[in-house]
Amino acid sequence: MTGDGPSPMATDSLNDVAVAAGDPQDMAAAIAGLGRQFEEGWAAAWPQAAAAELPVQGAAAYTAAVICGMGGSAIGRDIAVACLPDLAVPLAVVRGYEPPAWVGPRTLLLGVSHSGGTEETLACVRTAARRGCVPVCVTMGGELAATTARHGWPLLRVPGGLMPRAA
Repeated sequence: MTGDGPSPMATDSLNDVAVAAGDPQDMAAAIAGLGRQFEEGWAAAWPQAAAAELPVQGAAAYTAAVICGMGGSAIGRDIAVACLPDLAVPLAVVRGYEPPAWVGPRTLLLGVSHSGGTEETLACVRTAARRGCVPVCVTMGGELAATTARHGWPLLRVPGGLMPRAA
């Protein structure tokens, strides 16, 4: 390269056909639809929260909040912190099997698993419940939804049909 501008190879390789060939699951469209997903998720969550009688109004009773999830299921914490920088309580994320030792009855714990079968999330939710925490579970189904139903915990269902890492 002589410094006369971008190489022909770089400009020719980024066309619609090349991008589509390198993106067989159409992740680019999922990313482009993220704003719509936020709007739809927000609109769907509030009626579910009201029906489940989630303690939204009693949020002052919490001393901390934790999101338990792996991969894309845990990214909600990062989004919440970016969008809501003045949270009244600390918001932690757990990407493993064990919630922090301080998780208890005054912790808002969200157990998030798209499939409902993520073993780390299931373990965190069960441990938190043994400590007196009432977890709020977010899933499209699976064992997490079944466990939630058995215990009468609040459940927020997410729609299926999306790639888990993009939902």
